[in-house]
Amino acid sequence: MLEDPKYPVHPPTALDLCLDSFSLDNTVEWKRHIDVSGEPLVASLVENTPLVTRKVEKGGYTVDEIFAFGAACLQYKAGWNMVFTQHRLDVLICPGAEKTAVPHDTWGTPPYTVPWSLTEYPAVILPVGRVMKDIDRNDLAPSASPRPSKWSTALRRPSKWSLEATRTRSLSQRVV
Repeated sequence: MLEDPKYPVHPPTALDLCLDSFSLDNTVEWKRHIDVSGEPLVASLVENTPLVTRKVEKGGYTVDEIFAFGAACLQYKAGWNMVFTQHRLDVLICPGAEKTAVPHDTWGTPPYTVPWSLTEYPAVILPVGRVMKDIDRNDLAPSASPRPSKWSTALRRPSKWSLEATRTRSLSQRVV
């Protein structure tokens, strides 16, 4: 079966593009700065370092790959711009996560803001509600969650859920 270029079987996802953007530095200069500081890497950075250095270990990006990445990002931005303009959206509100708030630096890979990092749209995660230990039980955690153990009613008054809001780059102060 031939693949339709307009509707590829596996189009580049926002996460794929964002991981490429994080790993474009073939010299891994960011890591050198952290090493010189003497600070230990936080858990999420340790977990995600292989994702952002995957191309460096294979010789780095070629000029052609960098241009292809830029073209893919422009296409991605154009797609979101079309969504906002065709539907005359002022703001887009999305779910922030399928779980309660987690302790700092225990989330892992944070895909929730990735689309907006690529589009350069401002985005904010807004906590909503509070977990109440007497009615919000740990066994209510979504089973489809990639990290269901992170659902926790034991945290001191974590947010029950969250919303993510974004808008185009103009008037970014109005997101909230």
